[in-house]
Amino acid sequence: YTRDIKGPELLVPRRVNADGSFDTFSLPNYYSRSELTERKRRSLNMNDDKVHLVLPFNGADHHVELTAYHDFISPEMIIETHGDGPVNDLNARLKFKRASDEQCHYRGIVRGHSNSRAALSLCDGV
Repeated sequence: YTRDIKGPELLVPRRVNADGSFDTFSLPNYYSRSELTERKRRSLNMNDDKVHLVLPFNGADHHVELTAYHDFISPEMIIETHGDGPVNDLNARLKFKRASDEQCHYRGIVRGHSNSRAALSLCDGV
């Protein structure tokens, strides 16, 4: 699918509605992992949770249809950070916290391209 791309391009993605009509250029999109899991249990229709983007590159608009990838980061993940402090006391500088419930990772397909796959982070753009 991407073999024909010759070189780098400046890409200005846009969020669109399911029918491809323009919605916004604002791309960051977060979801709550726990709310999404609850909704999945209650509803079989997840179309409301889809995110649609158009990525213009290689001379064409590519409509990407995405769903939340809530399994990308484990809910049990622990983040370790090293703060300021004396080098000889490493334990005093260590801090641990759980990963946020707010996630921004998606996966999906490119419409019109069979066997296509997409995995995108919408944390701070694409």
